Amino acid sequence: SVERLMLQVKIIVCIGFVMDMIGAVFEILDFAEVESLVLTIIVMLTRVLISTIGLLGAVYRSRPLLVAFVCMTLIWSTASFSRSVANYTLTLNNCKMVQTAFKGCHVDDFPCASNNTCTEEDLAGTECQAVGMDYCAD
Repeated sequence: SVERLMLQVKIIVCIGFVMDMIGAVFEILDFAEVESLVLTIIVMLTRVLISTIGLLGAVYRSRPLLVAFVCMTLIWSTASFSRSVANYTLTLNNCKMVQTAFKGCHVDDFPCASNNTCTEEDLAGTECQAVGMDYCAD
């Protein structure tokens, strides 16, 4: 029946909303930089907006709102997937590069950079923008 279908849509939207909020909180806790925090807050607000549109569409049985919700969810999922792939690719590329190739990493200042053995702790607080070998080991 239509009532049962609308109840299922409401439940799915509410579960999605809760999952988005949990994911956003974990993202906020994961980032230490202010720029990343601002980006995460924008992402969280976008998730809230999409979930709210879906919830309103389900509550008021509005076909245009439900269509907008489905379209925005598909677009958002695609954008999130591409962001994840880009981050993964960036990490792989950074870990394959020689540490001396990064800006501020001179062999004179960092002898460990010549054989890629500098750790995150060695590079912390310096101008060297390389990733540490311990980061790449994860």
